[in-house]
Parts: sequence; C-alpha cells; structure tokens
Amino acid sequence: MNTDDTFYRRRLPHWEKPDAIYFITFRGAGSLPKNLSADAEVELKSTAQRLKDQGRPPSEYELERTLYCEKLLDDDRTNPLLARPELAALVRDVLLFHNGKMYDLLAWCIMPNHVHLLLKPLSWNAAAPAVGVPAATAGDDGVPSLAEIMHSIKSYSAKEAKKRGLVAGNLWQREYFDRWVRNDMELNRYIEYIRQNPVVAGLVRSPEDYPWLGTPPSRW
Repeated sequence: MNTDDTFYRRRLPHWEKPDAIYFITFRGAGSLPKNLSADAEVELKSTAQRLKDQGRPPSEYELERTLYCEKLLDDDRTNPLLARPELAALVRDVLLFHNGKMYDLLAWCIMPNHVHLLLKPLSWNAAAPAVGVPAATAGDDGVPSLAEIMHSIKSYSAKEAKKRGLVAGNLWQREYFDRWVRNDMELNRYIEYIRQNPVVAGLVRSPEDYPWLGTPPSRW
C-alpha cells in the first residue's frame, strides 16, 4: 500500500488510507441482488436530499446509504449459508487467525448471509506462522492492502469449506464493500451497529446471546 490515499476499482470502488480503520461487509453466494430495487433507490435519493437540506456533509449520506444497504442484507433470506454452525465456526476461525498479525480486528459479526468486519491493517509480520492460511504480500510500507486481506480470508475459507464438504458451489460473492472510518463518532457507531446487528435482525434478544460476534469488551 502506498503512503498516499489509494483508489482501485473492480465492480465496486475501494479507497484506502494509511493507518485507517475500515468497516467491511462481504456477502455469501446468492445473497442480495447486484442492483438495488427501484424503491430502494428512491428511498436513498430522498435521504440524500434530506441530509443536503440539513447542511450535512456528503460523508453522512455515505454512512446512511451503507446502513440502509446493510438492512436489505438483514432482511434477505435467499441463501443463509452462514447460519450453519459448522460453517460459521470455520469463518470465525479464519477471521481470528490473522488478528494481531495481519490486522487488528476491532469487531466482527457473522450473519446468516454476510459478514461484518471492523479492522485496521497492520505491518505484516513475515516471521509469524501462516499455517493453512496464505500470507499476504505486503506493500512497500509492510502493510497488506485490503484486497490482500480479503483474498486471504475469502480464498482460504472457501477452499476449506469445500474440502470439509460444507459447500458444493461458491461460498462468497466476488466483491466486498469497504468504508474507511472518518472519526471516533463513526467508529463507535460501527461498533454498536455490529454489536446490535443480530438483535435488529431478530436472531437473538441480546448481543451476548449471539455466538458469532466479537467486539471490544472494554468499550461496553
């Protein structure tokens, strides 16, 4: 990763900033259509206009759009692959494997059809063991890019899921959504969102009842 802001695009645009924390969502195969419905687009345009009329910055609309799209994911029950405990446990283990080595995982949640991460990439420790999980190739500053981090997570979990007979086809959609966290207010909002996501989706009555969730205990 370069020291300046980095932009790259596949199907979705991705921004990277040095020393940034990122909110990331990646989806299970078969969840949420690529294009939002007409009703959803109308709702988002209305929200954008309301925030503009209030003199709010564009970043506020970006955040509202993110949370709105997340709600659509919560409501989607098309292909809840990750509701299977053995598959959710595999994904959890992969997420935690590089925590403290490749990235600092501030919060995570495995929902029935998608995964939320809040993380900060760390300087890659080449001496750290990488049993079973491909190591990322660090950039000039020794910090892996989000693309490298996500490839490591998604590629290994998908291969291991097939090896264990947990899935026959694809486990993940190709793309992922990421947003860098602008300030402490956004950081706390994302942590709270991740923590409450299973409750809001009607999966449990309390975050403590959900087994596929991890947030900083010192904050709560």
